[in-house]
Amino acid sequence: MKTETVDGHQEVKNFCSRKLKIVEMSKQEAGSGYSGKRIVSTPGGQLHTSQDQPIDGNQRKIESLRIENLMNRTEKEMKSSIANNTFLKRKLEIAKRAEFEERLQLHMYQKDSATLLAKIVNSCTKASAPPSEVWERLLHKEDKQ
Repeated sequence: MKTETVDGHQEVKNFCSRKLKIVEMSKQEAGSGYSGKRIVSTPGGQLHTSQDQPIDGNQRKIESLRIENLMNRTEKEMKSSIANNTFLKRKLEIAKRAEFEERLQLHMYQKDSATLLAKIVNSCTKASAPPSEVWERLLHKEDKQ
């Protein structure tokens, strides 16, 4: 039982000493700025630096996240363009319908039987007009045709 606690104590001591060495080395390199290197301690107590490069598994994960992000962005853009097109189609339909209604009302007003009769009556000569004026109007109408 004592050997287990001694071994456990020794492992903790080694771990702490490795961490202290790492802290000391990082303080020495802190003045020079970030170098992109990482200080790693091995279980044997040796310290060495390693480059910040992702492991192959992390690289695959990063690549899959990039692809997923690209797909999500593309999907959102497609949905927004479809929504925009739908909105424009609806607005165009509403505008066309309003224009049709306006034209229909104008046609109904202009081609109403009472309006047409009024135009005919107004275009005819009045009985009180002198005969020379009546003949002149009739002759000019024939010239126009």
